[in-house]
Amino acid sequence: MEVEFKFKMTPQILYDFNLQHSYKRADAIIATGLGVFLIFGYLKTMHLMYLIFAIVLILFLPVTLYIRSAQMVKLNPAYKDELKYVLSEEGVKISSGELETTVSWDTCTKAVGTRMNIIVYTGKATAFIWPRKAMEGKTDDVLKVISANMDPSKVKIRF
Repeated sequence: MEVEFKFKMTPQILYDFNLQHSYKRADAIIATGLGVFLIFGYLKTMHLMYLIFAIVLILFLPVTLYIRSAQMVKLNPAYKDELKYVLSEEGVKISSGELETTVSWDTCTKAVGTRMNIIVYTGKATAFIWPRKAMEGKTDDVLKVISANMDPSKVKIRF
């Protein structure tokens, strides 16, 4: 089976990936938990500094991730053109402008799903980010190709 789709990378697509990737790290979870704890401290004591620190801790990461996503889309030459993906048994073929490369399924370490994207990791912080909207009804076929070519323990796509 072969599935083909294309899309242009946007800050929103990259932001969804960055949020999903960052909030799996302990430091992001701890900072958010501390922010919530400080809100309870503010509600108990009504010290404004607790509220200020809580807002900074809770909002800092999402805001900086959005800014970074927008900059990456703007500055990365690979995102200037439309990205075309062809998924097959041989691997994932990526085309952008005149550049074309194929990545085998053996290099894919994990596949996860978010509400907006399907993400197939090829390293700790590198991944294919495929928006569900770009698949235009081919999402089930994409999931079949991923499932057929990756170890089932590496596929964590629930919806």
